[in-house]
Amino acid sequence: MQQQSHPPWIAAIVLALVAAAAAAQTTSHNAYTVPGVQVRTSLSIPIPGTFGMKAPMAAALFQEIAPCRLVSTLKIDGYPAQWSGGKLAQNESRVYAAAGSLSDGTWTNPCNGQVSDDAAAVAVRVTASNADGDGTFYFAPSSWTAVAGLPLVEIKQGQTTVEEGGVMLANGSFIVLAWNAGADVQIDVLGYFLEDKLQKAAMAGGPKGDKGDAGEPGAIGPQGAPGAGGPTGPQGEQGPAGAIGPQGPVGAAGPEGPAGAIGPQGPAGANGATGPQGEPGPAGPAGAQGPQGTQGPQGAVGPAGPQGEPGPQGPPGPSGGGAVSSTYCLGQGENSVTVMNSIIHASSAILVTVTGPSLGNTISVAGQGEGWVTISGKPATCFRYVVFN
Repeated sequence: MQQQSHPPWIAAIVLALVAAAAAAQTTSHNAYTVPGVQVRTSLSIPIPGTFGMKAPMAAALFQEIAPCRLVSTLKIDGYPAQWSGGKLAQNESRVYAAAGSLSDGTWTNPCNGQVSDDAAAVAVRVTASNADGDGTFYFAPSSWTAVAGLPLVEIKQGQTTVEEGGVMLANGSFIVLAWNAGADVQIDVLGYFLEDKLQKAAMAGGPKGDKGDAGEPGAIGPQGAPGAGGPTGPQGEQGPAGAIGPQGPVGAAGPEGPAGAIGPQGPAGANGATGPQGEPGPAGPAGAQGPQGTQGPQGAVGPAGPQGEPGPQGPPGPSGGGAVSSTYCLGQGENSVTVMNSIIHASSAILVTVTGPSLGNTISVAGQGEGWVTISGKPATCFRYVVFN
């Protein structure tokens, strides 16, 4: 099987079957299958360049056979690719063998040996189904291109169509074209055509005899009807150009055509020269005063000054007074310090004082508990504390 695509233009081939069963039919078929009992027929094909004229072929004999299915593209029939190939696509063509031995080695076609090897043509019934659209199945001998075939059956979307006809063979095969629409196809062979050698010999006649003597001239017959016109002669040389005629009047203006599409924007031009500076304008009124800005962050605390000399020791306090601590200082960046001392209790009264120049620094107890007290103040402040229990 061969496959190829063709354009959707077709030159028809006609196979005329001059026999009782020549007309296409879609009803039940009663095969006349007595071997050796054949019907004389005539085959003809169109003459290129004419309309409806056909050239007769050699005399032929038609042998009808019990119908057999040669081709089926339906999956359910299970035919191999050589006689199937699946559903034909739009404008796809395939070649199928129809005569002689029809086997691929593992599968034998139902028409195997039914059509003589030297058959000139076959009579077929063609069924088109599962169409993708509307079109035509064309048939031709396999040696022809599918674009010059016989339009055998119409392809109708949503319908199953059946027609009978004949197709010429070349080397025992023919070509099928699905023009303008894809479809499944089933092809049943109904009979085949052979060369009628007896009729051919009868038409040829016996050998040619010797030439006889010339007879007396007969009377001149009436003049015949005018014959058909001869072919047109070659075109003569071109004559000289004639004089230019006067200019005709100007025709009426045609209607205005639609506006063309807007073209792309052109490139920007160069900047012009800067003009002279104008005179200064009058000063505008003073603007309203804006809101006060937020206060900036506090500056870093400067380094602590040198510790002053200790003051003179005061007179001894009364017996049972508070316990005085040594001097402590808050470090740079510190705002509190916790001091551990076992004499401190949660109920102790604690007095804390700044030592050295106070510089306005303050100091206080931030919290206390058993054995500890937290002193709070500015960084770099030195202090002592007194515990009363």
